Amino acid sequence: MAKKFDKTVVEALANGQGDAAALAWLDGSGSIQDLDPGMAMNAIQAAVALQKVALLQSLEKAPKVLRKAARLGLHKLKSQGVSIQDVPSRSFGLKGAEIDPDPTALIGPADQDGYSEFLLGWTDAEGTCILMGRFGGAEGMRDLSHGHSSRGELRRMLREMNEQAPYMTRLPFGSAMQFVLPAVERVRELTGGVPHDWEHFAGHVPADKLQGVEGPAVPEGDVDTDALQGSHALVNHPWFALWPVETDLVQRMVGQLAQAIDAPESDEPSEGEVTDMTQILSELAAEGLDNPEIRSEWARRAAMAAAACEVRGEDYAAGMAKNLHKALVTDVPAGQIPLVERNLQMTLGYMAQQGREG
Repeated sequence: MAKKFDKTVVEALANGQGDAAALAWLDGSGSIQDLDPGMAMNAIQAAVALQKVALLQSLEKAPKVLRKAARLGLHKLKSQGVSIQDVPSRSFGLKGAEIDPDPTALIGPADQDGYSEFLLGWTDAEGTCILMGRFGGAEGMRDLSHGHSSRGELRRMLREMNEQAPYMTRLPFGSAMQFVLPAVERVRELTGGVPHDWEHFAGHVPADKLQGVEGPAVPEGDVDTDALQGSHALVNHPWFALWPVETDLVQRMVGQLAQAIDAPESDEPSEGEVTDMTQILSELAAEGLDNPEIRSEWARRAAMAAAACEVRGEDYAAGMAKNLHKALVTDVPAGQIPLVERNLQMTLGYMAQQGREG
């Protein structure tokens, strides 16, 4: 069985040499979470050798294997006659007032591939842990990174993000988790595990805040089919734009539209050609949500849009998103949802622009 720590590395750390991140933790300026598991075990043994009792006691909220190693180290020191004082209860005095009780969850609208930018922040006795990246889409999560900061630095980051990406929206933490956790599970399905950055961040969050979070609730009552007719007006709204359509449907549409133009020498279509093209678009749009995965993604985006627009005070958009969500999960035909046709038009325009730029 392999050793859990390297004696040579431990001795070097105890003498102030070796891994910079481990030395930073030993002198109190770094975090144990910045070390890989093997180096973290070496650093803990070096802390035992240096009799850094308080540092070892600070690992009571660390992952199990590190917490266990720290406890064994404290037991060893105690058996050697080193004085070990009990850690003061965090419920005593004003200690709790130093910890920001409000977690942070900032998310943005999904891009064409389904990925939303996000920033999560959790503050506890060890400081503020921040997780950033993108969630959604086929891979579940992308571009993850985590770090540690002060609460002041987190507030500065939030201000800068609001200036640079004004449609990023701060949601209640539990509400944001409804959308982020399915992306974590998607990664688990694909890889058999979760990203290290997520695992680290989740280690700071109490289990009850990460478990048992239900998906977005479907609003009660019947679908307002009349209100759905106004959904096309939101096609340029960042939380409703470029929702996915079936690739085969777009290809069929391009082919049929090309056939409908029977005067190639003219750059402008005739009135009859415009009528034909509009009819083709409407007929194919009626198939726009036949694919269950596409409809499910529309429902997910509608629920996110509802949560975001409600927080932003955009009452009309929030109401439309809730009605859309209800229509999507209750199998209302795509032909009754004008936003489907408008998104097809947007997709065609987007493809044409890419073709010109290419």
